[in-house]
Formats: sequence, structure tokens, C-alpha cells
Amino acid sequence: KQWYQRRVAITAGGNCDKLVKLTDPGRVYKVLGKNATTQLAEVRKHFNLVVEEDDLFSRCAICNCPYFLTMEPEQAKALKAAQATCNSSTVEQMYDVYDRRKNFVETISVTSDGMTQYGVKLQLHKVKISKFAETKTFWGCYDCGKMYWEGCHLQNFKEKHNL
Repeated sequence: KQWYQRRVAITAGGNCDKLVKLTDPGRVYKVLGKNATTQLAEVRKHFNLVVEEDDLFSRCAICNCPYFLTMEPEQAKALKAAQATCNSSTVEQMYDVYDRRKNFVETISVTSDGMTQYGVKLQLHKVKISKFAETKTFWGCYDCGKMYWEGCHLQNFKEKHNL
């Protein structure tokens, strides 16, 4: 568990002093920047981090999971429609799970209403209908079901942070 021994809690919150008392010296870093852009730059500089394009959105923003189900727009649209009509079904389709660097993890089944074999409901109800025509691939978080797709936010982030 060497990776665990190198972890550092990064916080801008008021509980920093409490965390420092609960952990080993050097395991908490308090970010001083006031907004996300300056905080990111500060953390990159302090830890000498090199961020590459493949690192962007490589984990779920909600639960930090590194694995995603991939699906075509037609598949995602059909699952969304089934969820909207409460069409609970035992009909299953197989989906591949990858990390965002496109390394295969496993194949899992998803019912026609968007429930994975592990009991995670894909959050397709949050995807606007217009996105199905504009998007080549959708990713659903393996652990929490949050849906992702490439949009202008990715390009904007790369430009804003010089990536």
C-alpha cells in the first residue's frame, strides 16, 4: 500500500487545523488561492505536477471512480427513454467498462432501464435530448452512474489551464 502512504489531503476549508492534528506531518496541504483557477495553479506548482490531456476528466467528479461504461448515443437515448417511461425490464445489454485512458476493465450487463448488474442506476435523465445528436460517445460512471460526454467544457478547460 505504498500509494496510500504518499497521499496528501488538499483542502481550502476551515478544518485544515483539525486534519493536521489527525494525520502525519506533511500529509495536509492548505490551498491559499481564492478561486479554482488559482488553486489548481498553486497545487500544480507546489507538488510539481505535470497534467496531460489524458489526465483530464479521468475520474468521476462525484465519487472519484476511475472506471466508465461506454455507450453510443443511440444506446444512451434508448436507455433514457426506458427510464422516462419507468419501463423496468430484465432485458439486458452488455457494455464494456474502461478507464478514461481506454484500458479495458470488464464487460457488465445493464438492464433496459439503465440499472447495472451492480445496482447502479445510470443518470441518463440528466442528459438533454439535444446531446444525443451532438455527441459521439457517452461515459457512465461505474460506481455512481453520473453521465459524461465531451463538450465545450473540455476545450474551455484546456485553454484556460494551458493544456
